[in-house]
Amino acid sequence: MNTNHMQYFVDAVRAGSLKRSAELNFVTHSAVSLAIRALEKELGTELLVHSKRKFEPTPEGLNAKEQFEAWLKNLSELKGSLTTTSKIPSGELRIVTAQSLMIHYMSDTIARFRELYPQVKVHLLPGASRTAHQAVVRGEADLAILVDNHALSDCDSKTLAKGKFVLVRKPSSKKRVEGGVIVTSMGKVEVDFLARQWRKYKKIELPVEMEVMSWTLIKSLVLTSSFIGYMPEYMVRDEIDSKKLSLVGTSLPAFDYEIKAAWRHGRALHRNAQLFLNLL
Repeated sequence: MNTNHMQYFVDAVRAGSLKRSAELNFVTHSAVSLAIRALEKELGTELLVHSKRKFEPTPEGLNAKEQFEAWLKNLSELKGSLTTTSKIPSGELRIVTAQSLMIHYMSDTIARFRELYPQVKVHLLPGASRTAHQAVVRGEADLAILVDNHALSDCDSKTLAKGKFVLVRKPSSKKRVEGGVIVTSMGKVEVDFLARQWRKYKKIELPVEMEVMSWTLIKSLVLTSSFIGYMPEYMVRDEIDSKKLSLVGTSLPAFDYEIKAAWRHGRALHRNAQLFLNLL
């Protein structure tokens, strides 16, 4: 039985979507569909209710999903134990992290790791902090790299860097913060913090220019316009040093964050994950 097919099916049931499973595994939608059909043929039963209107696993499908998860977990642990005894690092390394961290914090490390350990197959999967945390807890990833400001439950972790959220704009911009700020979402903890400080010290509501659910896109908008953006400083450190962007002073308390590496509580850190962290 093809373990890739199992993974496609498990991810589809978890996400409730064939499309999302395809995205997570970097394959096409049709590849996931064909894989599930192959599993059904091999098992002699339908795993999904085949309807164009909704995604729904059958009772047999839910049972199979649990069995597949256990098999995949055991296989991953077996590979890890065999890799640990080898002198030359090999096997796999599964990392879940936010796109912004991939681009602005980890890209050089990823390239260096591949140069040093070419026999290790790296699976770099996108996911916000909550998704990354859940992935290591469920055993779907060896390592999560995330932005966080509190203790992580069910995980062991290591703080890699600390920083603050900042307001930035182009040096040539004449726009004042009173004219509006681009933020991710008013539901995000760091934006709520900024809004509270604004009300407390300035006695007015935080003026929001627009909500954009991507720090990378906010940065791009700020670099190409007169907008003011709110984001973690690791995103814009190089641009501030090169004077492409400047900090906007407000005298308000700043929201602190930590970049953390996290792995499942109670388990020794995977050898390949430790090698990766040594380079960060």
